[in-house]
Amino acid sequence: MIAKRLSEDGYLCMALAYFNFEDLPLKLNRIKIEYFLNAIDYLKTHKNSISEKISIIGISRGSESALFLGTIRNDINKIVAIMPSNSMNEALPVKNNKLEPAWIYNNKDITPYNYFYWDQITNKENKIIRIENLIKNAEGIIPIEKINSKILLISAGKDKLWNSKIMAKLILRRNMRINKIKNNIEIYNYENSGHFAYGIPEIQLTQDDVNIAGGTVIDNNKSRKIIWNKLNAFLKSE
Repeated sequence: MIAKRLSEDGYLCMALAYFNFEDLPLKLNRIKIEYFLNAIDYLKTHKNSISEKISIIGISRGSESALFLGTIRNDINKIVAIMPSNSMNEALPVKNNKLEPAWIYNNKDITPYNYFYWDQITNKENKIIRIENLIKNAEGIIPIEKINSKILLISAGKDKLWNSKIMAKLILRRNMRINKIKNNIEIYNYENSGHFAYGIPEIQLTQDDVNIAGGTVIDNNKSRKIIWNKLNAFLKSE
């Protein structure tokens, strides 16, 4: 829906499924990063493409691949990570408590960070410094400092699906700590909204939606309009 609406606004868009569709893998398990790289290359060859202005939008688990792509490609102009993760997490569903990778690159597993374990032991505290120390040397953390693209982070304070607020802060803080002079990140948090606060403003969330994803109906629907405007302003910016 987001890609369709953006295309109606004049953008050349591709909505890219990456599992549970046609001949794609059924589950979010060992998805090849090259699949996304091929999509970027395909878009760049389109007759209406402005190849130096390629942007990627990744939502929830999709934010992992979007941000990772920025660490290995220099031709991505902008990255939008909505309800983002600061790490490459495990495959879903988890089987027999075995940690499997959601992503692979160059035929090698991208070692996953066990977010769901981290969330269980830290979510009640929300102490950003403690969490930073906990994950400092953990495998699977996205090396955000390698990204030269402009980045827009959108998070929600009442996110029930995962702690996007904390993870967006961790992304920003890592970048500031390692790249002290690089200021390529915009970050916005919508405190009373949940994981489904993004989307087309005209499509309103219901109580059933917020029961799953957090926040209130009023706050989520209010945030949808604001987030949509932020997204458009970011994509149009130089």
